[in-house]
Amino acid sequence: MRREYILKRIVAIVLVTLLLLSLAGCGIKEKIEQKVGEAITEGVINGAAGGDGKVDINGSQVTITGSDGATAVIGGTEWPSNQAGKILPKFGKGKIESVINSDESCWIQIEEVEAGDYDSYRKDLEAAGFTQNTFESADETSKMYTASKDEKTSVSITYSITDKTMIVMAGIKKDAE
Repeated sequence: MRREYILKRIVAIVLVTLLLLSLAGCGIKEKIEQKVGEAITEGVINGAAGGDGKVDINGSQVTITGSDGATAVIGGTEWPSNQAGKILPKFGKGKIESVINSDESCWIQIEEVEAGDYDSYRKDLEAAGFTQNTFESADETSKMYTASKDEKTSVSITYSITDKTMIVMAGIKKDAE
């Protein structure tokens, strides 16, 4: 009886192994790994935050949805057109390296940006209404511009002259509840 049980387990393990190996060639392996990664990430986030959020991994982007429905998208190389990113005029120069975008904030890192392109984008921000509470500074290695549009929306851009890297940050304050 015991020997029969052991043989059944061995056969089952071999069949599962063969099934997984056959599926690996169909791209299923990557999907399984992705779903396992999502489940592990959700467990870590939910354990740390004490909530019931969801994680969706899609290529280079990770979307995290909190139990309150708020979402954040991390990754990608496209200019964000929704959430906090929608308050920003699009910057069409350089190479977007990283994006973090949520309902309340947006962070974009752009490389291969020329100093003149930074200056033009600062003017685009002013034209879009970011002219209140301004602060601007510059030295031989960097430039920075910070402004708000109203009480709820603000923007900050920093530019490294030596690295030719620009970081764009936007924030939207939610109404106090």
